[in-house]
Amino acid sequence: ARFEEYFANLPNQMLKNFPPEQTQKDGAKRVPFWTGTKRVPAPITFDANVPSHVTFIVAAANLRAEAYGLRGSLDPDVHAKFTLAETKEKPDAAMDADTGGEAAQNARDEAQ
Repeated sequence: ARFEEYFANLPNQMLKNFPPEQTQKDGAKRVPFWTGTKRVPAPITFDANVPSHVTFIVAAANLRAEAYGLRGSLDPDVHAKFTLAETKEKPDAAMDADTGGEAAQNARDEAQ
């Protein structure tokens, strides 16, 4: 959800407020809004095949785990196995409450 917020929703909102052809007044003349260090944003959607997208998700998950006193993981093989297993079990990406609760409890047990 955060990935979409940061890399799709916010850039789309910026483009709605300041379209690429937007100009601003600079003294007596009008100049393009998107110039110099202000570049036109390019919204992106999450793609699990793009390493930087996965890295963002893993980093965010590890930060959240740390905030709750859980151990995170930086091993990409572990993440790939988890993703493949979840995809095979739940093609609609819906997780049962029992499965999520059990996984969270196992993570808490390992952290202690």
